[in-house]
Amino acid sequence: MTNDKVPVFIFDSRCSDMFTHVPEGPTITHRHNFYEFVFVSSGEITNVQDDGSFVLTSGDMMLVTPAQTHRIVIDKPTQRRDICISSDLFREVCSVIAPEIYPDMLEFRSKIFHPSIQTISEVVRKLDYYIIKSDKNDRESRALAVSVCSDLLSDMLSDKKFMPENGTPNWINTIFTRFQYAEKVRQGLSAIIADLNYSEIYINRIFKKYAGVSLSAYLNETRLSFAQNYLRTTNMNVNEISNVLGFSSPSFFFKTFRAKYGITPKAYREQILLNAEISV
Repeated sequence: MTNDKVPVFIFDSRCSDMFTHVPEGPTITHRHNFYEFVFVSSGEITNVQDDGSFVLTSGDMMLVTPAQTHRIVIDKPTQRRDICISSDLFREVCSVIAPEIYPDMLEFRSKIFHPSIQTISEVVRKLDYYIIKSDKNDRESRALAVSVCSDLLSDMLSDKKFMPENGTPNWINTIFTRFQYAEKVRQGLSAIIADLNYSEIYINRIFKKYAGVSLSAYLNETRLSFAQNYLRTTNMNVNEISNVLGFSSPSFFFKTFRAKYGITPKAYREQILLNAEISV
């Protein structure tokens, strides 16, 4: 069936920015003028699109864009939820998360991704509240729609299959480089992620994929590593080290250092000095 003969489902964004439903059966071949997240909660479906087909099973999700022609085939009992987002809202969310991704989304081909249990639980909670609201055009409803779309899009983009195949993104390398400078570390995450043109939520999700820990955890580990070095190589006291590295207070520095190394900063320095005297 050629594209000009394929039915087009129209999303009337004058009514709302988002709608959601729980369809029971397969679909005909179609397109739509909105973005659609399809989540399979049980069973399986087959998504057939113009460049092939793939199966989604329990816990899988896909994004279908206005550029795609597709149909859903169901051969066994299945439960799924479709979350439909207006094109205007989707573009707005892209501009907040990562401005340069929207042009890519225009030609995006569906792939399976696996949203976290936490994301799905939070999205379902927001959708349940959104559904019972009588006015879908008020500020609260729009904020809910933006939040749902942001949660799902961020989760999708943090999936490894949507990351660059060759090497680490340049902006991730930029973050790692900034962590090497004590002044940036003192200033905190706002300085570390400044001018990257991505939302903090998106940066944190992608960073965790590469570093294995969150930005805040990595910052804390870096500060402690700098602190060790200052205790070994300078005469700064604990309060000065806490201040120069941006710890919220000397007591917090003391607590986190002891939790990490099993020894207080003062005892660590004394141990270093003792070992130096013995070696002489």
